[in-house]
Amino acid sequence: MARVSPTVSQFEFAARVRALREARGLGAKVVSDHLGFSRNFWSAVENSRALLSPDHLEALFEILEVGADDAADLTRLLDEARQPGWWQSFTSTSGEDLVRFFGLESGASTIRSYEGRVFNGLLQSREFARNVISASPHISEVDLNRTLDVRMRRQEGVLRGESPPKMIFLMSEAVLMQQFGGPDVLRAQLLHVLDLAEKLGDKLDLRVQRFDVTPLGLSSASTLVLLDFDSPNLQSVVWREAGTPIGLADQAELVDTLKLLFEKALISSCSRAESISLVAQRVKDIEWQR
Repeated sequence: MARVSPTVSQFEFAARVRALREARGLGAKVVSDHLGFSRNFWSAVENSRALLSPDHLEALFEILEVGADDAADLTRLLDEARQPGWWQSFTSTSGEDLVRFFGLESGASTIRSYEGRVFNGLLQSREFARNVISASPHISEVDLNRTLDVRMRRQEGVLRGESPPKMIFLMSEAVLMQQFGGPDVLRAQLLHVLDLAEKLGDKLDLRVQRFDVTPLGLSSASTLVLLDFDSPNLQSVVWREAGTPIGLADQAELVDTLKLLFEKALISSCSRAESISLVAQRVKDIEWQR
């Protein structure tokens, strides 16, 4: 079953409208003038940064010569895009790009992630997440709690929904070693990951890149997330917390390059079963050291 998110619906509406305009050989100015918009506003619509009013759909369909089937699909997508998403209330504190990422993540069919130092936020227990967030300098208690609430809401929407996405979480072995809050917090976090792996089954493909192999592809990367969607009209998007640009990006060349690097990195990682065994062994190591 396809995962529905207003942010993804807006993303698809924008992509399809832009494709229809280009297929008709119309410039953006021609369409914006026909609808009575500024060029900047129309650019925001086509780049999924602003929502078109339903009142302008008829004029849009007219100039783009939209057929009945496409008109029905675009109307549905716009209706879905106008529905509230839980992430929208966090824009003022999390920033527009990060909140947009949350919305896209909530509707992704596949999530591929690489982490070099800390577990992906979707895998973090509440206590582990609290210690990770509090490690950031100058964060206030209010901001800490708000960021923690966002992280837990993300998990609720992605991991506990009716149809979880396929998730491939690749991480350096360093992630299993790095403590936030001490050995007891790390042990509980590792057990949390094992519990998720059991509950989610083949929906969660954990992969560990061991210290004793030559890493390929993403060996120097920090947080990287690739999102794919069910709709054939949508390209993949990437979220990065290192490199250039930092944040959300959908440039085809960049996304394709990072996809290739991710696949190369998987080659030098352990299998799912071996990775789960490494997590379990790390729990035993901590218990032995206590």
